[in-house]
Amino acid sequence: MTKETSGFRGTGRAIWVGIDKFSDYLGFLAGLSYIFLAIIVSGAILLRYFLGITIASLTELSEYALYVSVLISCPYVLKVDGHVNVDVFINAANSRTKKRLALVCNILGILTSATYMYYGTISAYETFVRKIPVIKTMAFPKWVLLVVIPIVSALFLYYFVIRISNSFNESTTLEAKDM
Repeated sequence: MTKETSGFRGTGRAIWVGIDKFSDYLGFLAGLSYIFLAIIVSGAILLRYFLGITIASLTELSEYALYVSVLISCPYVLKVDGHVNVDVFINAANSRTKKRLALVCNILGILTSATYMYYGTISAYETFVRKIPVIKTMAFPKWVLLVVIPIVSALFLYYFVIRISNSFNESTTLEAKDM
């Protein structure tokens, strides 16, 4: 049982565990995508260097794979707290200031995630309804690329709420121990 889901029982816990597993799965897919990117970019370089062949769709495919892999890896990174912190400022602050900064950052994360989710959903829906394609060297529906934004934004929102909830639970636990 993870720290995030320890307070839930029954169906609620199953939903949260499912969301965590989905984030893990997206992180795994992102890792596979990075391997795929290394192979196709290396292959494109070798083809161009040794045979003088350029396959334009490989470049475009690598652009889309990079875009999607970065986005789908972010919820997992947020879940495991693997993002980069500016330690110079954080280490100089006292514990109370650190908690306040974390709360402000998490609230900003919630607002940003909600905004991305809202506008991402609108954009994906409009391009789906209007059947707007992406036309470069390959042609396919644009909503396929845009639908990733509201999905990962919902996961971001979930993890930022969990982080705030955990910070309040930790504060309550610490206060109870002090009594």
